[in-house]
Amino acid sequence: MWKLRAAVKEDVPKINGIVNWYIRETTVNWSWEERTEQEALAWFDAHQPPYHPVYVTDDGGEILAFGSLSHFRPKSGYWPVAENSVYVRHDCKGIGLGTALMQRLIADGKTSGLRVITAWVSDDNPSSVRFHEKLGFRRTGEMPGIGEKFGRKLGVVILQLELEGEGNVEQGVC
Repeated sequence: MWKLRAAVKEDVPKINGIVNWYIRETTVNWSWEERTEQEALAWFDAHQPPYHPVYVTDDGGEILAFGSLSHFRPKSGYWPVAENSVYVRHDCKGIGLGTALMQRLIADGKTSGLRVITAWVSDDNPSSVRFHEKLGFRRTGEMPGIGEKFGRKLGVVILQLELEGEGNVEQGVC
């Protein structure tokens, strides 16, 4: 049975393997080139709790999914805002890993004092839009045709979750 835990540096190669599969095979991540291990380590080092944690779901040393809160924008006026990423290994979908990770990230965001968590989702990924909406995110914008991958124009659906106040997240056990 898998467990959710804070990621450690030794997890980075497996996290990067998950990301690189999505880069190679999908439009979930708009990078055209796979991320190097050095880039992945720099990404990991830029994530420090409490504001920017990284979690993994671990099944006996196998990393099945990961989630993180990242800096939203480099300007100081955005400091109480984070952008989420949740990646579930392609062969492990539908068993609650993404929901468990996102609920943990939301809880951490609330306790750390973040005000908003954003999600920027490829418009050809309606399941991710529904996933975020199920967790209380609301659609706040769209940017049609702003990106490109595999020779196709892609747009972004922008969602956000306000962390101030009560009742933003459905409580439950995954």
